Amino acid sequence: MEPRDHLAAVLRRWQWVAAAGLAGAVIAVALAMTASPRFESTTVLFVGVTHAVDPGDLATGSLVRQEVLPSLVELVRSSAVLTPVVDDLALPMTAGELAREVDVAVPEDGSSLMVTVSAEEPQTARLIAAAVGESVRAAVGELTGVAGADAALALTTVAPASEPRYRSAPNPKFVAVLGLLGGSTAATLVIGLLFLARRPVRGPGDLGSAPLLGQLVRPRRRRSAGARRRSQQVQRLGWLLSAPLAPDARLLVVGTARLGSGRSGAGLLADELVVAGLQAVAADEPSDLGNATPGDRAVVLVDVRRTGRDRLAAALDRVAASPAPLLGVVLDGLPAPSPGRAGRLWDLVRPGPVWRSGGSSPPTPSVPPSTRLTAAMALALLGLDPALPTGVTISFLVTLVLLPVWLPALPRFRGATGLALLTLAAVLCGGVLALRSSLDHAFDGREALISSTMVLGAAGTVGLVAWARTVLPLAWLGAAFGAGMLVPGLVRAAGSPNAWKFEVALPLTILVLSLALTSRRRHSLGLVGLLVLGAADITHDSRSAFGFCMAAAVLAFWQIRTGRPGGPGTAGRPVLTAVVLAVLAVGGYQAATHLLTSGALGAEVQARSVTQVEDSGSLLIGGRPEWTATWALMHQDPFGFGLGVVPTGGDVQTAKDGFAIAHIPTADNYIENYLLAGRFELHSIVADLWTNLGVAGLALGIGMAAAVVIGFTVALSRRRAPALVCFLALISLWDLAFGPLPSNIPEVALTVGLLLLPAPDRSSRFPRAWTTGSAASQPALAREHR
Repeated sequence: MEPRDHLAAVLRRWQWVAAAGLAGAVIAVALAMTASPRFESTTVLFVGVTHAVDPGDLATGSLVRQEVLPSLVELVRSSAVLTPVVDDLALPMTAGELAREVDVAVPEDGSSLMVTVSAEEPQTARLIAAAVGESVRAAVGELTGVAGADAALALTTVAPASEPRYRSAPNPKFVAVLGLLGGSTAATLVIGLLFLARRPVRGPGDLGSAPLLGQLVRPRRRRSAGARRRSQQVQRLGWLLSAPLAPDARLLVVGTARLGSGRSGAGLLADELVVAGLQAVAADEPSDLGNATPGDRAVVLVDVRRTGRDRLAAALDRVAASPAPLLGVVLDGLPAPSPGRAGRLWDLVRPGPVWRSGGSSPPTPSVPPSTRLTAAMALALLGLDPALPTGVTISFLVTLVLLPVWLPALPRFRGATGLALLTLAAVLCGGVLALRSSLDHAFDGREALISSTMVLGAAGTVGLVAWARTVLPLAWLGAAFGAGMLVPGLVRAAGSPNAWKFEVALPLTILVLSLALTSRRRHSLGLVGLLVLGAADITHDSRSAFGFCMAAAVLAFWQIRTGRPGGPGTAGRPVLTAVVLAVLAVGGYQAATHLLTSGALGAEVQARSVTQVEDSGSLLIGGRPEWTATWALMHQDPFGFGLGVVPTGGDVQTAKDGFAIAHIPTADNYIENYLLAGRFELHSIVADLWTNLGVAGLALGIGMAAAVVIGFTVALSRRRAPALVCFLALISLWDLAFGPLPSNIPEVALTVGLLLLPAPDRSSRFPRAWTTGSAASQPALAREHR
């Protein structure tokens, strides 16, 4: 199904979309009016240096915005600040529940904290906001050890909390817009799925063994270029059909759909053929075919706007059971070219023939420009993935709207359907676990929505990338995704403590390695790109990214040295390649540890690495100690916790006990203010899937890792893994084990979609990934690895 088919189906039923959007807006507003009102009160605290006694105090003043304010943002929502507020005001909630009602913001180019508190009563909101401000000031004094006038760092209330006059939520206008968008999106999805379920006939590839006799356009007006073109096509069809007909024989036109108001498409074509000089009659009823004579011949007329493959098969069966032999099939209802520039733009989105044929050669697949544009824009949005106010991820919305487009591609790739079904089962399991955990844990509906749509969006990204492989080259597929990721990174770079490491390095690497594939010297350029980017990584204290670039460079160089990548005669041994990679991974880790602790990469990198090894006994545990807390939580509750479940004090203590073996001095603060600060975020995609979705989520994470490993080892063993694929495979395996779910799931889903292996029954419309062959017969990704 092409994107323009989906769009045209929606446009033809715009009344459905409008009605569903209106109904969604009405329902949303009705629900909002019955909900409890919320009021917000805000207090502003200025953070600054009151006086400087020594150079250390001056340094503190210069680092207020870069380092002090981010720490204070986490402190405001911590139990150390909120527990005294709950006790002093006797609030009927815990500190964790209050944290969900407190929002902290830092204005641009300022050194202040804006603390906003939401409550059901205006006076309660004011009291809590004022109490939180005082508690923050007291906590800062306790943490620094100096309070009052002697403190170098002071928090001053510049805007005290006031009682709000108007409620902040629910906002009827905002809710109405959400309902309108939700209803319209649901109607769009239903229309697309119904169109897909009908399995429309789109070209010769859908006709089976029946020959194609001709294609007829659908004119909008009688006296138009489309009408003249149809007349020419009918004349040509009449000349073609006159040869096999005896002088007194009839041509039976069997229709598959009515045009509306009882009109018969077969009758209209029969009248046109009569004008062309043939003895043609419409055979709309089974009795018409039963009265055929042995000299008669039959033609099946297929209206591509209304006919599905099942109805076509029924019509062909009727002809096969009649005395009249079948001459072939005529496709009717194809759109005629529109005049003018606006018409040519409309031709890009409306449905048209999917197949082109030339001469006597068999039809070859043709990808419309609108399909390529849709794929590129969708991938850019998936990489961009901006935060939405409702908590629903943009990847979920994009993949949901395009579900009818990419869903048919899943059976063409091994494991794709299984991953999709496992994702649905895991989300359902997460909901069941949330009900189970509600007996002794608090529940956050917003976090549940964010986590569930994030996982579903990742599964949709896998399917959309798999479909995009059939319409875009690998170079432009990766470039679109990398460019989308780079935009928010550049926006956040000004406020990041290390813009290269946290914002720019990953998207820029994807973009550079993708663009390298557009050159004839793609493998050499990819290798050079990895070396240059790796050097930039290590100079910006990005040790893990440096390791991935160097490891990917080694694999790319090995493919170049052992044979032309993608060349003939490289059948490959995936199992042996996997074993060799495992051995190299262990050896590479030992070599990297020695390199980092020896000082060869700089004194600062050496100091950090030596400290981590001394504290935890291992560079891996010292750098990523979160798994010690994860193991402890798994021993406490092996089944997981569920979507939106808030950690309790017991969970926090269990994580601290597990963290103790890593000997991290700041472990308690890290656990309370990041790992278990109102939600489970264990700095590992697999671990986060387990906490949110239970055992099914753990299986989903392992399944994604298996798809990456299998696809990568097959490509690598056949010398058909370019530098981009090597880098993405390595970093995705790392992210699955040690990367946060919210920030790293997009590139992991991209990698899984790229490395899915084609199924044995793949058709010519889908790529033979990582294989060679004629450039004319290989679409998209296959041509990138010749």
